[in-house]
Amino acid sequence: MKQKPSYIHLAASLMLVPVGLVTGGQIGIFMMLAGIIGFISYLSFYSLKAKKQNGKIYHLWNLIIGKDSDERLDDISRFAIILYAILLFSTLFYYQVHLLIDQIVFFGVLGLVLLGRFRKAGRFLWDWIPFALLIFAYDAMRGIADNLGTQVHYTELIEAEKLLFFGNLPTIWLQQHFFTPGVVTWYDILAAVFYSLHLLLPVLFAYLLWIQDDKKLFKEFRATFILLSYAALVTFLLYPAAPPWLANENGYIPTIYKILFEIDDVYHRVTFYTLYMLVNANPVAAIPSLHVGYPWVMFLFTIRYFGKKAFPVILLPLGIGFSSVYLGEHYVVDIIIGIIYATAIYLFVKKKLSSYC
Repeated sequence: MKQKPSYIHLAASLMLVPVGLVTGGQIGIFMMLAGIIGFISYLSFYSLKAKKQNGKIYHLWNLIIGKDSDERLDDISRFAIILYAILLFSTLFYYQVHLLIDQIVFFGVLGLVLLGRFRKAGRFLWDWIPFALLIFAYDAMRGIADNLGTQVHYTELIEAEKLLFFGNLPTIWLQQHFFTPGVVTWYDILAAVFYSLHLLLPVLFAYLLWIQDDKKLFKEFRATFILLSYAALVTFLLYPAAPPWLANENGYIPTIYKILFEIDDVYHRVTFYTLYMLVNANPVAAIPSLHVGYPWVMFLFTIRYFGKKAFPVILLPLGIGFSSVYLGEHYVVDIIIGIIYATAIYLFVKKKLSSYC
C-alpha cells in the first residue's frame, strides 16, 4: 500500500522553514529546502483530491505539474527541475550571490534548455525579456536616490503617522510590547519571513499567468508591475523618505530596533542580513512601500482572475504591511501610499493600456 503524507508531514515541513532561517548556514539551508520540498510533496498528493476538477485552481495545478501541457514532463524531468533548483539556490545562498532579475531569467531559460524545452525557452525569452530589461534598469537606478544629495525627509512622515494614531507611532508601540532585544520569538521569525516574500510571490504569480497562456492578463500584470516600479523610483528621487529605523538612528524618534539584523545578531548568522542586502535596499525609499505595493497588485489580479474566492489573498499584503511596521522598516503612511499607487496604476493599465499590452 502506497504511503501517503499526513498532517504530521505538513506540520513538520512548515516548521522546517522558519527553523532553517533561524539556524542559518549550510544546515539551515538544508532545513529550508527540506521543508519546501516536503510542503510541495504534500500538495502534490492532496490538491489532486479536490472535487472541483473543472475549476481554474485544479487546472492551474495540472499546468504546474505538466498534465495539461503539450509538453508534459516525465518523472525524470520533474526530478531534474527540483534538483536543478536545489543546487542553484543552495549555491547562491552558500556564496551569498546577488542575482538581478535578468540573471534570474537567464537561469530559468538555462533550466528549460537543459530539459530540452527549446520552444518554451523561446517563448519564455520573448515574453520575459522586456520585463527583465526594464526591471534590471530600475534595479540599477534605484540606489541613486540616497546618493544625489537631495534632502531626506524625516519629520513629515513622523507627524503624519502621529496624526493618524493620536500622537503615537505604531512601530514604537509594537516593539515596546512585543520585542525584547536579545530574544527572538516565533513571531519575529514569521514577520521576517512575510517581509521577504514581497517580490518572490508576485513574480511567481506572473509565471503562473504565463504558463496558462493568459497573455492578456500576464502582459497587463507585467505592465502594472513595471509602471509601479518606475513610479516609485521617481518618488524615491524626488522625495527620499527615511523609514523608522533610520529616523531613530538620526535622533528623530525614540529607540527602534532593526529586528531583521537583531535576529542575525542573536544567532550570529547571515541569513536575514544576506536576504536584506541581496535586494540592494535603498535606505531612503520608504514612500511608497513597494513591500506592500507589489503584493497588492498580485491581490488585485488574483481577484480579477479567480473572483471573490481569492479574497483571502489580501492577507498577504496586509501581513507584509504589518510585518514592515513591526520590523521598523515602514510607517503605516508608507503602506497606505503604496496601496494607493498600486491601485491607481492597476486601474490605469486596465482601462488605458490593456489593448496595447
